[in-house]
Amino acid sequence: MVRRCREQDLDQVLVIERICFKQPYDYLTFFYFLTKEPEGFYVAEENGHILGYAIFSSKNNRGNIISIGVLPEFRRMRIGGKLLEEGLNFLSRKVEEVELQVRVGNREAIDFYRRFGFREKGRIYNYYSDGEDALVMQKRIAR
Repeated sequence: MVRRCREQDLDQVLVIERICFKQPYDYLTFFYFLTKEPEGFYVAEENGHILGYAIFSSKNNRGNIISIGVLPEFRRMRIGGKLLEEGLNFLSRKVEEVELQVRVGNREAIDFYRRFGFREKGRIYNYYSDGEDALVMQKRIAR
């Protein structure tokens, strides 16, 4: 089940974040996004356990995918896709374009976003603190 995130979910979201990413966001970052735009923060839950999360934000007619994370043992089960669809539905009421940054070496994520119609827009050199570049991907969505 995909639903909006609640503050009490953040501890489980943090566990997923630390498993999924080399440079994880901290609690305060998640709390900021939850309070800034709560309707853009989703979790995928099963039997009381959070299996994945996604954060979307909007500003100046542009949407941004902040982060999507799914526990490794639950990948390739359409959880990430359901989270992305929910977020794109939310953003489609507010913006015409969605953008994201992804590590150039994260082929799995790049392929995932391509399947949903995202295209490469550019590259940001040394974007991540370990020096890896980010690929900027973009998608136009109907309002």
